[in-house]
Amino acid sequence: MSFGPIRSSLVYAIFAVLVGLAGPVSAGAIYDKQWDPSLYGGLDQHSTHCADLGCGPAAAVNSFVFLQNTYPNIYGNNLAGDNYETWVDTANTLLDPRYMDCNCENGGTTIDNFISGKQNYLNDVAPGTTEVHFQNAYDATNPITPGWKFIFDELMRGQDIEILVGFYDDTGRNGGHYLTVTGLYFSDTSGDGQIQGNDETATLFFTDPNDGLPHSSTLDMTNGFLDLVDYSDKYNVYIDAAVAESPVSVPEPLTLSLFVLGLAGAIAVRSRNKKTIH
Repeated sequence: MSFGPIRSSLVYAIFAVLVGLAGPVSAGAIYDKQWDPSLYGGLDQHSTHCADLGCGPAAAVNSFVFLQNTYPNIYGNNLAGDNYETWVDTANTLLDPRYMDCNCENGGTTIDNFISGKQNYLNDVAPGTTEVHFQNAYDATNPITPGWKFIFDELMRGQDIEILVGFYDDTGRNGGHYLTVTGLYFSDTSGDGQIQGNDETATLFFTDPNDGLPHSSTLDMTNGFLDLVDYSDKYNVYIDAAVAESPVSVPEPLTLSLFVLGLAGAIAVRSRNKKTIH
């Protein structure tokens, strides 16, 4: 496919800027993005109709409150209302088979139902406003184990993020639980982009629907999964899936900067080409 001289110059310039800005992970880099926990909801799943297994809908509601507080001109209070009672009502709505189809007797909310239920709910109450994307280690068509960089990048973009953690021991997986991520800190002293414990420090910050309060846990890598080391004394707590949402109509500062820089690069390339034409 040919873009023509101007378009191809623009494409190459933007690509060069992307590579230059992204760059490799550098030794001694510190990654730190923590949103104010008060921007999120504090819904306790035990307030819902599905007290023991309603963590998915409750975590989603706590994320919806973040979107409302961060983008009030887009969402108003349409996602979850403006008080605890409306948060409970929203979670109970999400429990419904129309959305997350939570099995309150056995199993709770599957990750597939969580993702599709959020998408359907957002399309109903705020159509055309929100994009949803995810990394899911157990996706049937495109399994991707969630990485710390995905979570960090989504936090930097102002996205709300829920994670599904699984409880693992020698017998395998023993259930799961949803959390709402509020921040991530990682001091990459080795510069290899891998969380390795020892002299490196990584912490995940989150609101737990089990009590509706902010918490944190040391983050490490175990068996190829991000592991919430401090969350349980009994299990390895691995992040099985991460789901992120943000408004589609909010231009990201990085995107705008890349466009401007790319356009300037294209003009410079074209100008240079003119000077070398004989």
